[in-house]
Amino acid sequence: MNKRGLFEKLTASRTVHAKIPVLVLIACNFYLSSRSTLPAVPSFRFADKAAHFAYFFAVAAAWALWFSRESWKAHRTRNIFFCAALASACGVLDEFHQYFVPGRNCDVFDWIADTLGALPGSIAGYAAARRTRV
Repeated sequence: MNKRGLFEKLTASRTVHAKIPVLVLIACNFYLSSRSTLPAVPSFRFADKAAHFAYFFAVAAAWALWFSRESWKAHRTRNIFFCAALASACGVLDEFHQYFVPGRNCDVFDWIADTLGALPGSIAGYAAARRTRV
Protein backbone atom coordinates (compact mmCIF):
# COMPACT_ATOMS: atom_id res chain seq x y z
CA MET A 1 0.00 0.00 0.00
CA ASN A 2 1.35 3.38 -1.02
CA LYS A 3 1.53 5.70 1.99
CA ARG A 4 2.37 8.93 0.21
CA GLY A 5 0.34 11.90 1.33
CA LEU A 6 -2.33 13.59 -0.75
CA PHE A 7 -0.05 16.54 -1.56
CA GLU A 8 2.66 14.24 -2.85
CA LYS A 9 0.15 12.36 -5.00
CA LEU A 10 -1.26 15.56 -6.47
CA THR A 11 2.13 17.05 -7.22
CA ALA A 12 3.61 13.83 -8.61
CA SER A 13 4.30 13.67 -12.33
CA ARG A 14 2.28 16.18 -14.30
CA THR A 15 -0.97 15.91 -12.38
CA VAL A 16 -0.98 19.51 -11.17
CA HIS A 17 0.58 20.88 -14.34
CA ALA A 18 -2.19 19.36 -16.44
CA LYS A 19 -4.81 21.22 -14.43
CA ILE A 20 -3.26 24.68 -14.67
CA PRO A 21 -4.33 25.64 -18.24
CA VAL A 22 -8.07 25.32 -17.66
CA LEU A 23 -7.82 27.12 -14.31
CA VAL A 24 -5.98 30.02 -15.94
CA LEU A 25 -8.51 30.17 -18.79
CA ILE A 26 -11.45 30.21 -16.38
CA ALA A 27 -9.82 32.90 -14.21
CA CYS A 28 -9.20 35.08 -17.28
CA ASN A 29 -12.77 34.57 -18.40
CA PHE A 30 -14.12 35.56 -14.99
CA TYR A 31 -11.97 38.70 -15.02
CA LEU A 32 -13.10 39.72 -18.51
CA SER A 33 -16.74 38.87 -17.79
CA SER A 34 -16.65 41.12 -14.73
CA ARG A 35 -15.77 44.18 -16.80
CA SER A 36 -18.46 46.43 -18.21
CA THR A 37 -16.36 47.12 -21.30
CA LEU A 38 -13.96 44.81 -23.08
CA PRO A 39 -10.76 45.49 -25.00
CA ALA A 40 -11.21 46.19 -28.69
CA VAL A 41 -11.72 43.07 -30.77
CA PRO A 42 -11.69 42.68 -34.56
CA SER A 43 -14.87 44.00 -36.06
CA PHE A 44 -16.58 41.69 -38.50
CA ARG A 45 -19.94 40.00 -38.58
CA PHE A 46 -20.24 37.48 -35.74
CA ALA A 47 -16.81 38.41 -34.34
CA ASP A 48 -18.11 37.92 -30.79
CA LYS A 49 -19.42 34.45 -31.66
CA ALA A 50 -16.09 33.51 -33.25
CA ALA A 51 -14.33 34.65 -30.06
CA HIS A 52 -16.70 32.53 -27.94
CA PHE A 53 -16.16 29.53 -30.22
CA ALA A 54 -12.37 29.84 -30.08
CA TYR A 55 -12.20 30.44 -26.34
CA PHE A 56 -14.40 27.47 -25.42
CA PHE A 57 -12.56 25.30 -27.93
CA ALA A 58 -9.48 26.00 -25.80
CA VAL A 59 -11.36 25.45 -22.53
CA ALA A 60 -12.63 22.02 -23.63
CA ALA A 61 -9.17 21.04 -24.86
CA ALA A 62 -7.73 22.12 -21.51
CA TRP A 63 -10.33 20.05 -19.62
CA ALA A 64 -9.17 17.06 -21.66
CA LEU A 65 -5.75 17.30 -20.03
CA TRP A 66 -7.32 16.29 -16.71
CA PHE A 67 -7.79 12.72 -17.95
CA SER A 68 -4.98 10.18 -18.08
CA ARG A 69 -4.01 8.34 -21.23
CA GLU A 70 -5.50 5.17 -19.71
CA SER A 71 -8.80 6.94 -19.11
CA TRP A 72 -8.87 8.11 -22.71
CA LYS A 73 -8.18 4.59 -23.95
CA ALA A 74 -10.97 3.10 -21.83
CA HIS A 75 -13.60 5.86 -22.12
CA ARG A 76 -12.87 7.97 -25.19
CA THR A 77 -16.45 8.91 -26.12
CA ARG A 78 -17.51 9.51 -22.52
CA ASN A 79 -14.50 11.76 -21.90
CA ILE A 80 -15.05 13.76 -25.09
CA PHE A 81 -18.65 14.50 -24.16
CA PHE A 82 -17.73 15.13 -20.52
CA CYS A 83 -15.10 17.72 -21.52
CA ALA A 84 -17.57 19.38 -23.88
CA ALA A 85 -20.23 19.40 -21.15
CA LEU A 86 -17.81 20.94 -18.63
CA ALA A 87 -16.84 23.66 -21.10
CA SER A 88 -20.49 24.26 -21.96
CA ALA A 89 -21.33 24.53 -18.25
CA CYS A 90 -18.56 27.12 -17.92
CA GLY A 91 -20.31 28.99 -20.74
CA VAL A 92 -23.63 28.87 -18.91
CA LEU A 93 -21.99 30.20 -15.74
CA ASP A 94 -20.26 32.91 -17.77
CA GLU A 95 -23.54 34.09 -19.29
CA PHE A 96 -25.29 33.94 -15.91
CA HIS A 97 -22.47 35.98 -14.37
CA GLN A 98 -22.69 38.58 -17.16
CA TYR A 99 -26.37 39.08 -16.38
CA PHE A 100 -25.34 40.81 -13.14
CA VAL A 101 -22.56 42.97 -14.66
CA PRO A 102 -23.65 46.50 -15.66
CA GLY A 103 -23.36 46.99 -19.41
CA ARG A 104 -23.29 43.25 -20.13
CA ASN A 105 -26.10 40.85 -20.97
CA CYS A 106 -26.90 37.16 -20.90
CA ASP A 107 -27.07 35.85 -24.48
CA VAL A 108 -28.19 32.31 -25.32
CA PHE A 109 -26.49 32.60 -28.72
CA ASP A 110 -23.16 33.17 -26.97
CA TRP A 111 -23.74 29.95 -25.05
CA ILE A 112 -24.54 28.13 -28.31
CA ALA A 113 -21.25 29.40 -29.77
CA ASP A 114 -19.52 28.25 -26.56
CA THR A 115 -20.96 24.76 -26.90
CA LEU A 116 -20.22 24.53 -30.62
CA GLY A 117 -16.58 25.41 -29.85
CA ALA A 118 -16.42 22.95 -26.97
CA LEU A 119 -17.27 19.90 -29.09
CA PRO A 120 -14.32 20.09 -31.51
CA GLY A 121 -12.15 21.36 -28.63
CA SER A 122 -12.83 18.15 -26.75
CA ILE A 123 -11.79 16.10 -29.76
CA ALA A 124 -8.62 18.17 -30.14
CA GLY A 125 -7.95 17.69 -26.44
CA TYR A 126 -8.34 13.96 -26.86
CA ALA A 127 -5.85 13.99 -29.73
CA ALA A 128 -3.37 15.95 -27.59
CA ALA A 129 -3.93 13.87 -24.46
CA ARG A 130 -3.37 10.54 -26.17
CA ARG A 131 0.06 11.74 -27.31
CA THR A 132 1.24 12.52 -23.78
CA ARG A 133 3.43 10.22 -21.73
CA VAL A 134 1.20 10.07 -18.67
